[in-house]
Amino acid sequence: MAQVNWRELYADQHLQNLIERAMATNSDVKTQEWAIAQAQASHKASKLAFLPSLSLNPNGGYNYDSKGTSGWSYSIPVALDWEIDVFGGLLNQKRMAKATVEFEQDLRQAVSARLMATMASNYYQLIALDEQKRVVENAIQVWKDLVRSSEELMKNGETNALAVVQFRGQSYDFEAELTTIEHNIKSLEVATCALMGEAPHAIERGSLISCPSSSVLRTGLSAQLLANRPDVRQAERNLELYYYNVNYARSNFFPKFKITAEGAYTGQWIASFIGGLTQPIFARGKVIAEHKIAKAKYEQAKIAFQQKLIDASNDVVLAMSQCETGHSNFLVRVKQVEDYRKAVDYSRTLMFNGEATYLDVLTAESNLIAKERTLINDRLEEMLGVVKLYLSLGGGY
Repeated sequence: MAQVNWRELYADQHLQNLIERAMATNSDVKTQEWAIAQAQASHKASKLAFLPSLSLNPNGGYNYDSKGTSGWSYSIPVALDWEIDVFGGLLNQKRMAKATVEFEQDLRQAVSARLMATMASNYYQLIALDEQKRVVENAIQVWKDLVRSSEELMKNGETNALAVVQFRGQSYDFEAELTTIEHNIKSLEVATCALMGEAPHAIERGSLISCPSSSVLRTGLSAQLLANRPDVRQAERNLELYYYNVNYARSNFFPKFKITAEGAYTGQWIASFIGGLTQPIFARGKVIAEHKIAKAKYEQAKIAFQQKLIDASNDVVLAMSQCETGHSNFLVRVKQVEDYRKAVDYSRTLMFNGEATYLDVLTAESNLIAKERTLINDRLEEMLGVVKLYLSLGGGY
């Protein structure tokens, strides 16, 4: 599943459009792209550190003294410095810079994957709320029909005013609940628009039919698939960075070989060429301390990497469990809802025939509505489990 393209998993065209808009305008994604640009600039500078440094500082002036002597003078000094990387100091700095670039790129992928998952979760919750709204609107209509039917039965002396009042009171509950659902829909639409950097507006969406099922899951060995997770790769890059930092700190124990060439033109060229070694003998323990600190940070990064693998595996296991539980409950709930629909039909027929009371109908209708809403929640739980599993396996990489 980790290799499945996100457009294949999120096949709903409305959701694809939302994700594409969010990826293009989201502030977190754009901020991370600038962080990558900074890291790439540092990496380029570390590669250029192998080349010699050339500086030019021309100067000139007009001289006059008390004896009346005057004239123009000028000088064009040129200096060249070149550090020969004998013991790998510059090489390890370059590797550290490269690891930093890859770290930032993985972080961007992590930000993008979380954004994608949040957009999908919001979208599916909106669809589930649409279904909840439909169920409640149907319930309001059913209860209005029951109020009218009970009023007719009361006129014929087949029931009493208590039944009418009970049915009418229940319809008020559903009307209040409908208002709450509409508020929740509006809140989710506002949150989704904020992720896209847009002013609040209605979100176009499909139905439950277009949503993914856990039947799309194609899982293998989670330890292999975890390599796609951006946060796992980040932890690995971090470990790599501190490994090269240890090597760089170790290189400070060895001398640095530098070539310096200087020259100046003052009417004629004057040049000098110097090669030298710089070897720290006693730097008040600074070099030794830096090496020990680098090794300690490397050990910390190793522990963090190991823990990240454990946490990532836990995410996969829990997400798979959520998918399986939601799918199993949904299949069971479909059969349950069918039976409750039959119970509603039976209770109505019995009430009109005088063989059951309004309480039987009230109970049957309430049970049906509750199970229909639970059915929607089970389907939503399965869909959100798919989103979590896709994210926990590094989907979209």
